[in-house]
Amino acid sequence: MRAGDTVIVWKLDRLGRSLNDLIETLTLLKDRGADFISLTEKIDTTTPGGKLIFHLMGALAEFERDLIRMLVLSYNGQPVMGSPWWVDTLNVAPGESYLSALTE
Repeated sequence: MRAGDTVIVWKLDRLGRSLNDLIETLTLLKDRGADFISLTEKIDTTTPGGKLIFHLMGALAEFERDLIRMLVLSYNGQPVMGSPWWVDTLNVAPGESYLSALTE
């Protein structure tokens, strides 16, 4: 990585697993004179506003990962509704869905 290089990611959560990881990576890039671009979040770290958005989006990405982890652990790795992951279709019992009530 050299001065003037740019690191481009599709989404901020692809860059690091926690807010601390993201901040460390951004600091490393800044120290080497490199820029950072996130295509999805439209983040430009060369401005104060861009740095603020970077930190906010990083915190939200970490929160999302923690929330997903908590949900998976709370169901012991089982799907929430009990359907195996390899099932492509969901079989709804007649009369149990909101849409079936509307069509009757």
